[in-house]
Amino acid sequence: MSANKIVLRWEWRCFAPSLATIARAVSIPSDAALRQSDEIYVLDARGTENVKIRDGALDIKRLRQTDADGLELWEPVFEARFPLSRSDLAAVSAVWPLLLETLPRETYTIEQFIEEVISLRAYLHVVRVHKSRRVFTFAGCIAELVRLAVESRTLESFSLEHEDAKRILAALHTLGLDGHANTNYSLGLRRALGLERGTTEQHCRTVVFLPSRGSRPGVRRLEFEYPIPLPDATVMLDQLRERTLIEKTRHREVDWPPATE
Repeated sequence: MSANKIVLRWEWRCFAPSLATIARAVSIPSDAALRQSDEIYVLDARGTENVKIRDGALDIKRLRQTDADGLELWEPVFEARFPLSRSDLAAVSAVWPLLLETLPRETYTIEQFIEEVISLRAYLHVVRVHKSRRVFTFAGCIAELVRLAVESRTLESFSLEHEDAKRILAALHTLGLDGHANTNYSLGLRRALGLERGTTEQHCRTVVFLPSRGSRPGVRRLEFEYPIPLPDATVMLDQLRERTLIEKTRHREVDWPPATE
Protein backbone atom coordinates (compact mmCIF):
# COMPACT_ATOMS: atom_id res chain seq x y z
CA MET A 1 0.00 0.00 0.00
CA SER A 2 1.08 3.55 -0.63
CA ALA A 3 2.51 5.56 2.24
CA ASN A 4 0.41 8.53 1.16
CA LYS A 5 -2.59 9.37 3.28
CA ILE A 6 -5.72 7.67 1.99
CA VAL A 7 -8.87 9.79 1.89
CA LEU A 8 -11.90 7.61 2.58
CA ARG A 9 -15.07 8.43 0.66
CA TRP A 10 -18.66 7.49 1.25
CA GLU A 11 -20.16 5.65 -1.70
CA TRP A 12 -23.62 5.06 -3.19
CA ARG A 13 -24.34 2.89 -6.23
CA CYS A 14 -27.25 1.37 -8.13
CA PHE A 15 -27.62 -1.16 -10.96
CA ALA A 16 -30.25 -1.63 -13.68
CA PRO A 17 -30.48 -2.94 -17.26
CA SER A 18 -30.67 0.71 -18.37
CA LEU A 19 -30.10 4.00 -16.55
CA ALA A 20 -30.91 6.31 -19.46
CA THR A 21 -33.09 8.53 -17.27
CA ILE A 22 -30.26 9.12 -14.81
CA ALA A 23 -27.82 9.72 -17.68
CA ARG A 24 -30.05 12.50 -18.99
CA ALA A 25 -30.56 13.99 -15.53
CA VAL A 26 -26.85 14.27 -14.72
CA SER A 27 -25.93 15.79 -18.11
CA ILE A 28 -22.58 14.06 -18.56
CA PRO A 29 -19.98 16.66 -19.66
CA SER A 30 -18.76 16.28 -23.22
CA ASP A 31 -15.15 16.17 -22.00
CA ALA A 32 -15.80 13.13 -19.77
CA ALA A 33 -13.66 10.55 -21.57
CA LEU A 34 -14.94 7.03 -22.10
CA ARG A 35 -12.70 4.57 -20.27
CA GLN A 36 -12.58 0.90 -21.21
CA SER A 37 -11.26 -1.80 -18.90
CA ASP A 38 -11.34 -5.55 -18.41
CA GLU A 39 -11.51 -6.53 -14.76
CA ILE A 40 -11.84 -9.69 -12.72
CA TYR A 41 -13.95 -9.68 -9.55
CA VAL A 42 -13.69 -12.36 -6.89
CA LEU A 43 -17.10 -12.56 -5.22
CA ASP A 44 -17.12 -13.74 -1.63
CA ALA A 45 -20.49 -13.70 0.13
CA ARG A 46 -18.88 -14.55 3.50
CA GLY A 47 -17.32 -11.19 4.21
CA THR A 48 -17.35 -7.48 3.51
CA GLU A 49 -14.42 -7.25 1.09
CA ASN A 50 -14.45 -6.03 -2.50
CA VAL A 51 -11.77 -7.98 -4.37
CA LYS A 52 -10.83 -7.28 -7.98
CA ILE A 53 -7.96 -7.50 -10.45
CA ARG A 54 -7.46 -4.48 -12.71
CA ASP A 55 -4.47 -3.27 -14.72
CA GLY A 56 -2.40 -6.22 -13.53
CA ALA A 57 -2.90 -5.53 -9.83
CA LEU A 58 -4.90 -7.18 -7.05
CA ASP A 59 -6.98 -4.59 -5.19
CA ILE A 60 -8.90 -5.27 -1.97
CA LYS A 61 -11.24 -2.88 -0.20
CA ARG A 62 -13.04 -3.51 3.07
CA LEU A 63 -16.41 -2.13 4.10
CA ARG A 64 -15.57 -0.05 7.13
CA GLN A 65 -18.94 1.49 7.94
CA THR A 66 -22.57 1.77 6.78
CA ASP A 67 -24.41 4.85 8.01
CA ALA A 68 -28.09 5.27 8.88
CA ASP A 69 -28.90 6.31 5.30
CA GLY A 70 -27.28 3.22 3.81
CA LEU A 71 -24.16 4.97 2.47
CA GLU A 72 -21.03 2.86 2.66
CA LEU A 73 -17.49 3.83 3.63
CA TRP A 74 -14.89 1.62 1.91
CA GLU A 75 -11.23 1.42 2.91
CA PRO A 76 -8.40 0.17 0.63
CA VAL A 77 -6.52 -2.51 2.60
CA PHE A 78 -4.30 -4.17 -0.03
CA GLU A 79 -2.86 -3.50 -3.47
CA ALA A 80 0.00 -5.25 -5.26
CA ARG A 81 0.92 -6.01 -8.84
CA PHE A 82 1.23 -9.49 -10.27
CA PRO A 83 3.08 -11.76 -10.06
CA LEU A 84 2.29 -12.10 -6.34
CA SER A 85 4.89 -13.60 -4.06
CA ARG A 86 4.23 -15.87 -1.08
CA SER A 87 4.70 -12.88 1.22
CA ASP A 88 2.16 -10.94 -0.86
CA LEU A 89 -0.38 -13.75 -0.43
CA ALA A 90 0.34 -13.89 3.27
CA ALA A 91 -0.50 -10.18 3.42
CA VAL A 92 -3.68 -10.89 1.44
CA SER A 93 -4.81 -13.55 3.93
CA ALA A 94 -4.23 -11.07 6.77
CA VAL A 95 -6.86 -8.67 5.42
CA TRP A 96 -9.15 -11.14 3.63
CA PRO A 97 -10.18 -14.53 5.12
CA LEU A 98 -8.52 -16.54 2.37
CA LEU A 99 -7.35 -19.82 3.91
CA LEU A 100 -3.93 -20.69 2.51
CA GLU A 101 -2.56 -24.07 3.54
CA THR A 102 0.39 -24.58 1.18
CA LEU A 103 1.74 -22.49 -1.65
CA PRO A 104 3.96 -24.59 -3.92
CA ARG A 105 4.99 -21.68 -6.14
CA GLU A 106 7.34 -18.85 -5.27
CA THR A 107 5.21 -16.40 -7.31
CA TYR A 108 1.77 -16.45 -8.94
CA THR A 109 0.61 -14.89 -12.18
CA ILE A 110 -2.99 -13.75 -12.53
CA GLU A 111 -4.11 -17.03 -14.14
CA GLN A 112 -2.16 -19.13 -11.64
CA PHE A 113 -3.70 -17.18 -8.77
CA ILE A 114 -7.21 -17.74 -10.16
CA GLU A 115 -6.77 -21.41 -11.11
CA GLU A 116 -4.65 -22.63 -8.18
CA VAL A 117 -5.82 -20.41 -5.32
CA ILE A 118 -9.27 -18.96 -6.03
CA SER A 119 -11.00 -21.63 -8.14
CA LEU A 120 -10.23 -24.38 -5.61
CA ARG A 121 -12.42 -22.65 -3.01
CA ALA A 122 -16.12 -23.29 -3.50
CA TYR A 123 -17.14 -20.17 -1.56
CA LEU A 124 -15.46 -17.89 -4.14
CA HIS A 125 -16.81 -16.99 -7.58
CA VAL A 126 -14.68 -15.46 -10.34
CA VAL A 127 -16.42 -12.97 -12.64
CA ARG A 128 -14.83 -11.33 -15.67
CA VAL A 129 -16.27 -7.88 -16.34
CA HIS A 130 -15.78 -5.45 -19.20
CA LYS A 131 -16.45 -1.83 -18.26
CA SER A 132 -17.20 1.22 -20.40
CA ARG A 133 -17.35 4.11 -17.98
CA ARG A 134 -17.33 7.85 -17.69
CA VAL A 135 -16.23 9.66 -14.53
CA PHE A 136 -17.34 13.25 -13.95
CA THR A 137 -18.57 15.63 -11.26
CA PHE A 138 -22.21 15.99 -10.27
CA ALA A 139 -23.43 18.22 -7.41
CA GLY A 140 -19.87 18.35 -6.08
CA CYS A 141 -19.55 14.55 -5.95
CA ILE A 142 -17.42 12.17 -7.99
CA ALA A 143 -19.93 10.46 -10.29
CA GLU A 144 -19.54 7.42 -12.50
CA LEU A 145 -21.87 6.00 -15.13
CA VAL A 146 -20.72 2.63 -16.40
CA ARG A 147 -22.00 -0.02 -18.78
CA LEU A 148 -21.01 -3.54 -17.77
CA ALA A 149 -20.68 -6.74 -19.77
CA VAL A 150 -20.89 -9.49 -17.16
CA GLU A 151 -20.52 -12.91 -18.77
CA SER A 152 -23.58 -13.05 -21.08
CA ARG A 153 -25.38 -10.15 -19.40
CA THR A 154 -25.24 -6.39 -19.81
CA LEU A 155 -26.30 -3.83 -17.25
CA GLU A 156 -25.53 -0.28 -16.17
CA SER A 157 -24.44 1.25 -12.90
CA PHE A 158 -24.36 4.76 -11.49
CA SER A 159 -22.39 5.84 -8.44
CA LEU A 160 -21.62 8.88 -6.29
CA GLU A 161 -18.63 9.36 -3.98
CA HIS A 162 -17.65 12.08 -1.51
CA GLU A 163 -15.89 12.41 1.84
CA ASP A 164 -19.01 14.14 3.19
CA ALA A 165 -22.05 11.85 3.23
CA LYS A 166 -24.41 14.85 3.24
CA ARG A 167 -23.16 15.90 -0.21
CA ILE A 168 -24.17 12.50 -1.61
CA LEU A 169 -27.59 12.68 0.04
CA ALA A 170 -28.13 16.13 -1.47
CA ALA A 171 -27.18 14.84 -4.92
CA LEU A 172 -29.53 11.88 -4.56
CA HIS A 173 -32.32 14.26 -3.57
CA THR A 174 -31.66 16.33 -6.69
CA LEU A 175 -32.02 13.18 -8.81
CA GLY A 176 -35.11 11.97 -6.97
CA LEU A 177 -33.27 8.92 -5.67
CA ASP A 178 -33.74 9.63 -1.97
CA GLY A 179 -33.88 6.44 0.04
CA HIS A 180 -33.22 4.18 -2.92
CA ALA A 181 -31.21 1.13 -1.88
CA ASN A 182 -27.42 1.39 -2.07
CA THR A 183 -26.00 -1.63 -3.91
CA ASN A 184 -22.23 -2.11 -3.94
CA TYR A 185 -20.33 -3.88 -6.71
CA SER A 186 -20.07 -7.23 -4.98
CA LEU A 187 -23.78 -7.39 -4.20
CA GLY A 188 -24.80 -6.01 -7.61
CA LEU A 189 -22.74 -8.62 -9.47
CA ARG A 190 -23.99 -11.46 -7.27
CA ARG A 191 -27.59 -10.46 -7.99
CA ALA A 192 -26.93 -10.11 -11.72
CA LEU A 193 -25.54 -13.65 -11.80
CA GLY A 194 -28.27 -15.11 -9.59
CA LEU A 195 -25.85 -15.83 -6.74
CA GLU A 196 -27.74 -13.72 -4.21
CA ARG A 197 -30.85 -15.10 -2.57
CA GLY A 198 -34.05 -13.09 -2.72
CA THR A 199 -35.55 -10.87 -5.39
CA THR A 200 -34.56 -7.35 -6.36
CA GLU A 201 -37.79 -6.02 -4.88
CA GLN A 202 -37.00 -7.56 -1.49
CA HIS A 203 -33.75 -5.57 -1.34
CA CYS A 204 -35.09 -2.23 -2.58
CA ARG A 205 -36.18 0.27 0.04
CA THR A 206 -37.70 2.64 -2.51
CA VAL A 207 -40.29 1.47 -5.00
CA VAL A 208 -42.47 3.10 -7.63
CA PHE A 209 -46.20 2.58 -8.05
CA LEU A 210 -46.94 1.96 -11.72
CA PRO A 211 -50.58 1.53 -12.72
CA SER A 212 -51.55 -1.20 -15.16
CA ARG A 213 -54.88 -0.86 -16.94
CA GLY A 214 -56.93 -3.28 -18.97
CA SER A 215 -58.40 -2.60 -22.40
CA ARG A 216 -62.07 -3.30 -21.59
CA PRO A 217 -64.26 -0.91 -23.64
CA GLY A 218 -66.58 1.55 -21.92
CA VAL A 219 -66.16 3.80 -18.92
CA ARG A 220 -65.11 1.01 -16.56
CA ARG A 221 -62.06 -1.24 -16.84
CA LEU A 222 -59.69 -3.25 -14.70
CA GLU A 223 -56.86 -1.33 -13.05
CA PHE A 224 -54.02 -2.64 -10.87
CA GLU A 225 -51.49 -0.62 -8.90
CA TYR A 226 -48.65 -2.21 -7.00
CA PRO A 227 -45.01 -1.42 -6.09
CA ILE A 228 -42.12 -2.30 -8.39
CA PRO A 229 -38.37 -1.58 -7.90
CA LEU A 230 -37.17 1.83 -9.07
CA PRO A 231 -34.59 0.45 -11.59
CA ASP A 232 -37.35 -1.66 -13.21
CA ALA A 233 -39.64 1.36 -13.40
CA THR A 234 -36.85 3.38 -14.99
CA VAL A 235 -36.37 0.78 -17.73
CA MET A 236 -40.12 0.52 -18.38
CA LEU A 237 -40.55 4.27 -18.67
CA ASP A 238 -37.46 4.60 -20.90
CA GLN A 239 -38.20 1.73 -23.27
CA LEU A 240 -41.92 0.93 -23.13
CA ARG A 241 -43.77 4.19 -22.75
CA GLU A 242 -45.18 6.18 -25.66
CA ARG A 243 -43.33 9.41 -26.32
CA THR A 244 -46.42 11.55 -26.87
CA LEU A 245 -47.83 13.75 -24.12
CA ILE A 246 -51.34 12.79 -23.02
CA GLU A 247 -53.59 15.38 -21.42
CA LYS A 248 -56.41 14.15 -19.19
CA THR A 249 -59.59 15.66 -17.77
CA ARG A 250 -60.86 13.48 -14.96
CA HIS A 251 -64.49 13.31 -13.84
CA ARG A 252 -65.50 11.72 -10.59
CA GLU A 253 -68.48 9.39 -10.78
CA VAL A 254 -71.16 10.05 -8.13
CA ASP A 255 -74.51 8.50 -7.41
CA TRP A 256 -77.45 10.35 -8.91
CA PRO A 257 -79.98 11.24 -7.82
CA PRO A 258 -78.61 11.83 -4.34
CA ALA A 259 -79.97 9.65 -1.62
CA THR A 260 -82.77 11.23 0.42
CA GLU A 261 -83.38 10.75 4.07
